[in-house]
Amino acid sequence: MPDSTQNSEFDYVGHDLDAMAVATNYNNWLLSLIEPYIHGHVAEIGAGIGTFSRQLLACQPQTLHAFEPSPQMFVRLSESMAGIQNLVPVNSTIGDWAHTAASRFDSVIYFNVLEHITTD
Repeated sequence: MPDSTQNSEFDYVGHDLDAMAVATNYNNWLLSLIEPYIHGHVAEIGAGIGTFSRQLLACQPQTLHAFEPSPQMFVRLSESMAGIQNLVPVNSTIGDWAHTAASRFDSVIYFNVLEHITTD
């Protein structure tokens, strides 16, 4: 798999993620929209610092692959979620896993991600 840590495209310091971490009502509302579909093997795209990952884990998926391409955010995600058995932090995009994604994940979730995708 390609190493996204070498690509400045993914340099992101995530100040907005700290602010969104305390948006409890917003995050609860997002979860309420998708909670019935969280089961089995789940992929979260753009996991950031793990705020929404924690909510997804409360739904008890078999595994949660938390994809975060930003090296800075990945460090924070990995540190804050260390030791959680069914969490797999991934410093990459799901595009690097596209050839296996259809057979690997029962649900793929991404919130607050589209604004970071370039249109090139």
